[in-house]
Amino acid sequence: LFLRIHTERVVPSVLFSLFYAACTPLALHMPYIYGDIPSICLSLVLFAALSAFGRNGKGRFLLLAAVAAACALLFRTNTWIILIAVALGLFLLAWQRWNGKWIAAAVLLIAVPFGGLKAVDVSYEARSGYESGIGIPSILYVAMGLQETDGLPGVYNRYHQSVFEECGFQREPAAQIGWEYVRERLQEFSEDPELAVDFFKRKLQLQWLEPLFESLYSTRSFDEELPLPKLIEELYYGELHDVVWKSANIYQSIVYLAFLVFVLGCLFRRSEWERDSLFWIPLITIIGGFLFSILWESQCRYVLPYYVFMLLYVPLGLENGACLLSEGIRRLLGGVKRKKGEA
Repeated sequence: LFLRIHTERVVPSVLFSLFYAACTPLALHMPYIYGDIPSICLSLVLFAALSAFGRNGKGRFLLLAAVAAACALLFRTNTWIILIAVALGLFLLAWQRWNGKWIAAAVLLIAVPFGGLKAVDVSYEARSGYESGIGIPSILYVAMGLQETDGLPGVYNRYHQSVFEECGFQREPAAQIGWEYVRERLQEFSEDPELAVDFFKRKLQLQWLEPLFESLYSTRSFDEELPLPKLIEELYYGELHDVVWKSANIYQSIVYLAFLVFVLGCLFRRSEWERDSLFWIPLITIIGGFLFSILWESQCRYVLPYYVFMLLYVPLGLENGACLLSEGIRRLLGGVKRKKGEA
């Protein structure tokens, strides 16, 4: 629906459907879920509903977008990255069109999810008798994401839990330790740029280049007292694992290449969507997710949503690539014909 609205063509929608169905990490994460799958799907509904509202102005689509945003946030709090991207896109649209309804839409799409989250917190406090929001400060996750553990950049090492326990589960002193560590680490990076480049290069590779996005790693907890079914044994530990991994690796290469071609095409050629801010909201989200992955704990699974959002632009990248290839072949053949005519 998102692509049909913005391109008014069937082919991109069909290509997206094929790529979405072939996204192996999504399928393999299903037994684990952990909020990622429903959050990703609801975010796609949010993008489509918002685009439909932009096309026909019917309030029911804006209401659907708000409900989808609220439910996505309840499943995964990193949905805030998506909601911030939505707000930025809508404020840009309001500035372009000088129309206050887009500011109102941005406020609604932030207020409804925030209100839903606070309602759950209030309900939790009333039912449990415990204050909500007293967990580990977020800055400790950032601090952990800047550490080197067993030669791996930013991976889980229980640092955030250890500091919180040492501070007697008090948020303020724990957050202060986290901020101090982050400042020291950034100072270290500024004094040694080569160290910073190497660290963040390896961190991005660790998160973005694993073609299955930890889907088999996350779901490999089995009851050791029972024998595994042959299919599961082959998928996780046998030859089928290698087949699935290689297929996902090829698929990932195509996705990244097509996405790059799309971005370059938009940068260097006039784009039919250049003034359609709603079309760029998933791209703004991808950029936000990329920046988030630089700071946060290194987990491939955390960047899976932004990988899926790339699929919205893959069909257009493939079209751009096909057009550039055909144009290059045509010019090459034209040059050959001219040389023959001159001869």
